Amino acid sequence: MQLNIPGVVVDGTSPITATPARSDIVVYQGQDTVIQVTITGSTGVATNITGWSGTLTVKDRLLPNQGTPAVVKTYTATLTSPSSGVMQFSIPGSDLKALQLISYWWDVFVTNAGKRDEVVPTGLMTVNVAVGA
Repeated sequence: MQLNIPGVVVDGTSPITATPARSDIVVYQGQDTVIQVTITGSTGVATNITGWSGTLTVKDRLLPNQGTPAVVKTYTATLTSPSSGVMQFSIPGSDLKALQLISYWWDVFVTNAGKRDEVVPTGLMTVNVAVGA
């Protein structure tokens, strides 16, 4: 399964026509999943991410008042088309099979020249039973 998600890095250009948007997703236990993120600048134009790194983090809770959020898993991006702003995260089905059938929190950050930016704000990652499982 592949999910295509927009990501926005607020790059200081003006006028800003796009800002990072929360993306809630559904994944399935035991099913390999690829999350493809296409990053644009704040004017909506694809950002060249050559030399950048990306991290997708899955957490068990969002708010500290619910207890300290525990990082369930972290994934590193593969830059599949960096000049077009495209990176992918591969989540093996074995990782998803180990998760409970609940919602987790996920986000994506990029790092470029030591600067870390959130490009996909925290959203829900709901784990469902795979069809036919």
